Amino acid sequence: MRNRLTFANTISILLDNKKKTYQQHQLVRSLFSAYLNDELSSGEIYAEDNTMYSRWCTGARPIPMEILRIYDENNFEIMEEDFRCKIIPNLINESQARFQMEELIHDSRNTIGSKTADEMLALTDNAAFFTATVRYAILSDHEHSGLFSPDLSDTIENSRLPSITEEFVGRKNELK
Repeated sequence: MRNRLTFANTISILLDNKKKTYQQHQLVRSLFSAYLNDELSSGEIYAEDNTMYSRWCTGARPIPMEILRIYDENNFEIMEEDFRCKIIPNLINESQARFQMEELIHDSRNTIGSKTADEMLALTDNAAFFTATVRYAILSDHEHSGLFSPDLSDTIENSRLPSITEEFVGRKNELK
């Protein structure tokens, strides 16, 4: 369950393979440059923005629909160009990032279907491949609307039960 094609997993691969000088907020802003101003310096970014970007990257919050509305069929070309000119040059190991995303696609084959997986894997241009993978992950997250909670999937996969709180048990006083 952990190796699903979600935005949190795809961005995690990019973050794991980026240069140390290329910060998370820069990656997110470059990825969505058609909506976000990716020319801001670290000092110009509000702390709330960094928190919001972190929530997107962990899967705690989906990418807002207002961003997705900017990226219709034609504007994903902007994202592809941003991969080519801004993101890929800041990856330490581009081939490793691609390999990890290919594994993610293979692991998600039952969910996304063989046809979609084969179409993404057939892309030879890395910028087009990364764009197609991220695009599918973002749209899939919205299609399932919160079905892929990372916290819940980790709990189920590891057979750890959520902790019990006093508010939900121990109603002896109320029953009296």
